Amino acid sequence: MKSKPAPKILARHHTGKLRHHRHTSYGALALVLSLAVIPLALVSQTVAYASTSGGGDYTTYAVVPDATPRTAPTIVGIASKPYTVDAPIRISGTCPANTLVKVFKNDVLSGSALCQNGTYQMEIDLFVGNNSIIARAYNANDVASPDSVAVSAQLFPAGTSLDGNGTLVTDGAPSGQFFATSQVFFRGFEAGETVSWPLTLVGGQPPYAVSVSWGDGKTDLISRGDSNQFDIQHVYREPAGSKGGYTVIIKATDQNGNQAYLQLVAIVKGSTKAGGLVGGVTGGYANSALVRTGWQILVAAVLVVGGFWLGEKRQLQIIQARMRRTA
Repeated sequence: MKSKPAPKILARHHTGKLRHHRHTSYGALALVLSLAVIPLALVSQTVAYASTSGGGDYTTYAVVPDATPRTAPTIVGIASKPYTVDAPIRISGTCPANTLVKVFKNDVLSGSALCQNGTYQMEIDLFVGNNSIIARAYNANDVASPDSVAVSAQLFPAGTSLDGNGTLVTDGAPSGQFFATSQVFFRGFEAGETVSWPLTLVGGQPPYAVSVSWGDGKTDLISRGDSNQFDIQHVYREPAGSKGGYTVIIKATDQNGNQAYLQLVAIVKGSTKAGGLVGGVTGGYANSALVRTGWQILVAAVLVVGGFWLGEKRQLQIIQARMRRTA
């Protein structure tokens, strides 16, 4: 008696070899998918934290080493004879490229300006009496060049005289001299960000009137009842562009009409795109397309692998059932 042929349960294009489902490395696939969950979970936690802690775009900054300026700037424009009018004077000179030039009178900051095309210029005021003026150039990392050759300037307005024999006090200014200064020579900001700048008025007779010209056509008038340090604030709507920075001019007047003058630099750039995997996240996970897409791909992979595993289980059950019927 001839035995019945085995039923055809494989498609014609099949190799003809039936591998048991246990030969498929579902354990390894499950391990890979499990490992993929870890970075996604960590990123999601970071995004969620950004949302609950205020969210918003953020930018990562890095300090890039810049060439140390090795050439000292120069100073020109100082008259050889004493000045008799207490008013700002314009000075200029050469400077190393891509630097910020700071000018000091008797070691007190008098102003700062960007070096453009190898030159700079600014206006400074003078102390009554003798002034020793030097300039230093600073790179982006605030590393200074050698000092310029000191230039002497004298201011003797009509009807004024120095205390005693004209001896300077410890801060380099004549006793009672009124001047404005700051520990911050320049600041870098992005357009739309609030600029906050500390200023100090020294000497003179309060109250003071302070005028701040921000270099973008806007001017603030501030009244001060004392000489304590205070902050001036401003928002630049547009980046400085080819100018490199905005020149900030501070003019202060005391009760007796004495004036102080200070020039600073605000470097304002355009909005910077955030970097990194979850940079620029706003509103947490719901608005993070990258993280959401990652989870969607992972879920789809789990469903595909699970479907194949269930399909092989079902196929094995069908084969076993047919083999029992034909036995």
